[in-house]
Amino acid sequence: MSHEVFLNWVQKKLEEGWQIHSCYEAGASGYWLHRELVKMGVKNLVVVPKAMGQGGKKQKTDRRDSAELSDSLDRFLRGQDKALSVVAVPSLEQEEKRALIRYHRQIMADRGRCEREAKACRALKASKSMAAGGSLRGGWNSRTILGSRTG
Repeated sequence: MSHEVFLNWVQKKLEEGWQIHSCYEAGASGYWLHRELVKMGVKNLVVVPKAMGQGGKKQKTDRRDSAELSDSLDRFLRGQDKALSVVAVPSLEQEEKRALIRYHRQIMADRGRCEREAKACRALKASKSMAAGGSLRGGWNSRTILGSRTG
């Protein structure tokens, strides 16, 4: 079922007078679905994801996971506050700021990886050249090959 079909179904049920409570596990896709559901009038919760293989249970599947979430939501709505661990949903601005910080960290990690790969390639080229009886040309020496940094 696509997001549009699901949201249309929810809207239809709300128009019929249904009161809808829902929850889903926080994930990498962000909180757009939560915001959309709340805007429509759904009482939605975003919860902490359960670990896979927790307590010696069988493998986590969508079917098993959704049944457990549904049961936990029912218990939560009946007053068992510990049935679900609710996540504080950040504002759109906070979420965008988090994403920017996450992207910056990823770029810095990629840069470091590229620098290490370039250093390894230079060292390999130098060792092959030296092993073949050649010399380091163009002012390159072992210090510039093994100790240089980019940027």
